[in-house]
Amino acid sequence: MVRWVLPLLVLALGACTSVQGNLNGRVAVTVSGLPEGVSPRVVLQGNGMEKEVTGSAVLEVPEGDYVVTADSVTGPQGERYDPVVENAKFRVEYGKTVEVKVTYNLVTETLPASLTVLVQGLPSGVEASVTVYGPGGTSWTVKQTTVLRGLKAGTYSVSAGQVEVAGRVYTPKVDPVFVTLPGGGSGTVTVQYQPPDTGYLAVEISGLPSGVGASVEVRSSSAVVATLTESRVLELEVGTYLVVAREVSADGKVYRASVSGSPAEVKKGTTTRVAVSYAPVYTTGTLVVTISGLPSGVEGRVKVTGPNYIQNLTKTTSLEVLPGIYTV
Repeated sequence: MVRWVLPLLVLALGACTSVQGNLNGRVAVTVSGLPEGVSPRVVLQGNGMEKEVTGSAVLEVPEGDYVVTADSVTGPQGERYDPVVENAKFRVEYGKTVEVKVTYNLVTETLPASLTVLVQGLPSGVEASVTVYGPGGTSWTVKQTTVLRGLKAGTYSVSAGQVEVAGRVYTPKVDPVFVTLPGGGSGTVTVQYQPPDTGYLAVEISGLPSGVGASVEVRSSSAVVATLTESRVLELEVGTYLVVAREVSADGKVYRASVSGSPAEVKKGTTTRVAVSYAPVYTTGTLVVTISGLPSGVEGRVKVTGPNYIQNLTKTTSLEVLPGIYTV
């Protein structure tokens, strides 16, 4: 009997030593909530070890106390996912499995938003003057209808400046001026440009020979808005206009204009008329002195005096003289 006891004791001690040399348990980490392609940031620490967990996994670790920590991660659109760890601190025992859940939750406020800026009312090809201001001092310049993407959640303001096109000023109206964008949301702002109120100015030019152009200017308070050589109807912004006409020379004659109806008040949707009448300016005139009642062969004795002019006449005469008053 004694011969069998010793081998059995040695076998039992050997088995005990084998178990003591591999006292491991398991940690089952389940990670959820992240979109495909986004890796978690999870770390298992304890017993002097640190192991990064890149996804759901079952880890074999020695007995001891452990902690699982997780950090936020960023998604493909810049959005943030915050983790919640269930059963973060635990003890691993030999042969047992501890379950740890790491759930990532999307922070919706971090989803990118979009803002559509509609620009309307300007002639084709004309650029707007619009600025969008966002959180943190950010800003964007908009020249035409645009969709701004990848925006942070927050409040945005929109301003627009006047645009001048061919001397006409277009005034913008922004609606709404402020827009609040939630994470992942969208908004629309309309910038409506209004053309100026206009009326019509009819400038009627007469008195010049056919083929001879006039020299007429239409002036606003700040600039010459039109130069005319013939009658024309102008569409102008509401306001007061001055019509000025200069002398014109043709075929050795000088034509001087008189203007009627200037200054002219142009009102919205109505037509105001201004007449420019040209007439020749004569540098000499004709004075006809008729002498009658004398017998045949008897000459008259007539004296004509005027501005720098003296002429003695003996018979009926036609005189070319300067303008002025003459005495016969």
